[in-house]
Amino acid sequence: MFSQNSVSALATELEKLSRIMGGKDVRTQFKGNRAFTDGKFINVPAMDLTAELDPTHQAIMRGYHIHEVSHVTDTDFGMMQKRGIKKIKDIWNCSEDVFVERKAMQKFAGARRNLQETVQHVLANENKFRQDNPDHPQVTRTRWWSEIPYAALQQARKQMGYESEALDEYLSGLPKELAREARKFAKRMIEADSSEEAVKVARAMKRRMDKLGTPEEEEDQQGDQPQMGTPEQSDDSEQQQGSDDSNTDDETDDDGDEQGSNDRTDDDGDDGDDGDGDDDGDDGDEQGNATADGDDGDDGDDGDDGEDFDLEAAQDRADEAMQQVFGQYNSGTSEITQNIAPVFRTHVEYWQYLHDLYHGTPNTQTARDLADHWLNEVKEFARQRFAKTYTETAKRKMSDDVRQYSARLARLLLAQEDRRNEGGYASGRIDRRRLSQLVAGNTNVFARPSVTRTSETRIMIAVDGSGSMSAHKTRQAILAINSCLGRAGVKFDIVEWAEIELGRTRKDTARENVGMIYHKTASESWRKIDTEFDFEPVGGSTPTYSAILSTSRIMSEWTEPRRICLLVTDGLPNGWHNGEGDAVGRHVDAMRKGGIEVYGVGIGCDCKTTKRMMTDMFGTHVVHTDFDKLGETMLGGIERLLIAEGHAHAA
Repeated sequence: MFSQNSVSALATELEKLSRIMGGKDVRTQFKGNRAFTDGKFINVPAMDLTAELDPTHQAIMRGYHIHEVSHVTDTDFGMMQKRGIKKIKDIWNCSEDVFVERKAMQKFAGARRNLQETVQHVLANENKFRQDNPDHPQVTRTRWWSEIPYAALQQARKQMGYESEALDEYLSGLPKELAREARKFAKRMIEADSSEEAVKVARAMKRRMDKLGTPEEEEDQQGDQPQMGTPEQSDDSEQQQGSDDSNTDDETDDDGDEQGSNDRTDDDGDDGDDGDGDDDGDDGDEQGNATADGDDGDDGDDGDDGEDFDLEAAQDRADEAMQQVFGQYNSGTSEITQNIAPVFRTHVEYWQYLHDLYHGTPNTQTARDLADHWLNEVKEFARQRFAKTYTETAKRKMSDDVRQYSARLARLLLAQEDRRNEGGYASGRIDRRRLSQLVAGNTNVFARPSVTRTSETRIMIAVDGSGSMSAHKTRQAILAINSCLGRAGVKFDIVEWAEIELGRTRKDTARENVGMIYHKTASESWRKIDTEFDFEPVGGSTPTYSAILSTSRIMSEWTEPRRICLLVTDGLPNGWHNGEGDAVGRHVDAMRKGGIEVYGVGIGCDCKTTKRMMTDMFGTHVVHTDFDKLGETMLGGIERLLIAEGHAHAA
């Protein structure tokens, strides 16, 4: 449906890559206008899936995604809860980036190629910032030691084999002192094999930076420090030798030096020790006046003169550089859910997934309670087999005209047949074209009638499972379509889509979660649904844009020449006031151009707003059901739309 260079193709690729590197629990969502990860999800900004990507931008996005997936799989986010870590989090992030990128390259052969494209883009932006702002406190390096973590990160990337002109440019511009100090920590960053070890490297860097920033050290360094705007360059030969030949004091001893730092005052206000003896000294000193400038000590390095290198500001510039890439493909739907829905076989599977997800996420008590409740409810529903009773009731109360219009629609969908007489048989009717072969002794001169029914059509019935859907009416509609298509022998699938939003309370941080439940696949008998349709709406809200994205992703892999999507809904998507109807309409148009017919089937769309929204999403390809005349309005309506499209083949 979309080209190999489209945003949609990249989205599919990123999802597969998440599973390769991180497993089925690592999810990528496409929402908002920022790229980030929270330890469970990788968020990619909302983008226009039909847009064509520049190949370089593709690589940059892949590299970003690989980096974030590796954070999700390998970073121990629990380290943030340890005492004092928050005060060195920016330093730790530099060390942790090296650790996760090295892990990514071990898991995925193409990781380095894409990661270095991301680094090239980010550092090109950083180098330009330096060139455009030579007198900026972040550039002058008056307090060069505050840049050690950032410089060590880039040196580690170079040592890991990254090929990048921007990286080389940054490294060649480092003052000798900064290059020498950073080089020692770059080696240790690469050797770190866990988040805990990366934290140790970060603490060692923090101690060294504090030591270099004391008044005595500033005076000692004054003679060697390069002048503002004309930093001494570190030559390649020095980078290759003497990496540990000087300044090998306490910053290189993990345990001994960390224990030795405990003679400082702990101003954290925390009592006791979490087992890391190095926390107390470091972080208490950060809280006090550790720097020569008498600053407030928030980060330990940020002097009131503003001349420290600000790691957080550098990260902000890196984020801005990434947003520039993603922003070129912005869909204008940042407030609309556009995640690709994971697929489940039953309601129980879906709620079990939500249960496990929320129980593994902090600050989600409300979500956990609701997930526990509904998981028990759907298990009870399955145990009691209410689905069979509800199915029988819905069929019994169906309007009388359903059978008539069902037969008409079935004939339309089965209209293309190949009727011919095939020769070469030993019995049957004489094939006059073969009579001359009797002379040669060939007795296979008979023909038999042959009817070949094409299997070119496959239909997706995508059912809105939000809390506003009428369970009884929806069952009737789906059972009518199921019987029609099943008796006609048409291949079709039935899925239910919904979104659970359990994070709306002030204290609850659970994210919304779309899901798709597969009630029937094309290979399964239609009688499975006809006997027992377990549609008990999931509940929650109506992520129509996410649903159409997920549905089109599935259908794009179908091989049937004719593909039809019937999206059954009550009309109002979550973001109907934020342009979600128009976003759905644009995607539906793209599906039609790609050869997928899309029709909206309205259930209970009784007001002007819902009817207008159905038109925004599906144009004139809309059917509104009246359950007193279900056959005529729904099945007959679908029949008329198919004929109007010119896809019908008369029998």
